[in-house]
Amino acid sequence: MTEIHSFQPLLNNTTDLTRFRGTYFLTEFESRIGDEHHYWKLSLADSSGELTVYCYDPEFIQDYIAVDMYVQIEVVRKSTRGCEFVQCVQLHRWEREQEKRLSPMQLPRCMCPKPQALDWFLDFRNRIRVQNLRRFLDRVIMQPHVSMAFLTAPASLETHYSYPGGLIEHSVATAWSVIGYQDHSSVERDLAIVAALLHDIGKTQTMTSDLVKTRLGRLVNHNHLTLEICADALAEMDLLAPGLGDQLRHAWTSAETDSECCEPEQSRLAERLEECDLNSFSEHVVFP
Repeated sequence: MTEIHSFQPLLNNTTDLTRFRGTYFLTEFESRIGDEHHYWKLSLADSSGELTVYCYDPEFIQDYIAVDMYVQIEVVRKSTRGCEFVQCVQLHRWEREQEKRLSPMQLPRCMCPKPQALDWFLDFRNRIRVQNLRRFLDRVIMQPHVSMAFLTAPASLETHYSYPGGLIEHSVATAWSVIGYQDHSSVERDLAIVAALLHDIGKTQTMTSDLVKTRLGRLVNHNHLTLEICADALAEMDLLAPGLGDQLRHAWTSAETDSECCEPEQSRLAERLEECDLNSFSEHVVFP
């Protein structure tokens, strides 16, 4: 086995790595006793799969650790008596201020009720060529109060995609439809992808994976929450790429524009997003 050191590899690409480190979602953290020794069994997850890791030294665990959180970990692959295993040599909790460094590639595929929809979401994300738009998408999705809800929430409680994982499936279906127009410029195409993937992101705060409306959802329309969830990322993009954020704001809100707006007409992007959104209510897109 070749000695390879790597930072943040996808878990399904670590078979030939003898040592690597990165930030992963923790789905299991279990204390065990074996051969009179106390050890911990960990299950790490990302968008590619899962990996079981063992920790035999409590000094390697530097912080309070719990399941359903991101952890920073360094591991080595070892072999004892013909048995190969992955051992933890350093483990830290992920801190909130590191949020901007997380990528949707680190979303736990095993936690998504519709894993193929996550695959397609990541495919769309990786197609985005305008780096400011890709960064914007990452920042919005990887907020702690948004990411897991985006994977598990329904798109509605009674009509379209009304099941766990329906929100991401509906978002991807809308993106697939909106890029079907052949007259997009490169930037327009990227804007259309981002607008479609995030057009219902407010629903992460209004419905749960148990198909229950949240307290906030009973008080506030999800469309208003979409702008709130995107606010920090929009402010950053206003500085880095003036104009792009305004087009997204318009695409998400033009259907509710009041008479005081100076330009109530919908942009081409807004019209197409609304049409594709409505079309996905009545039919599910079958991806190739």
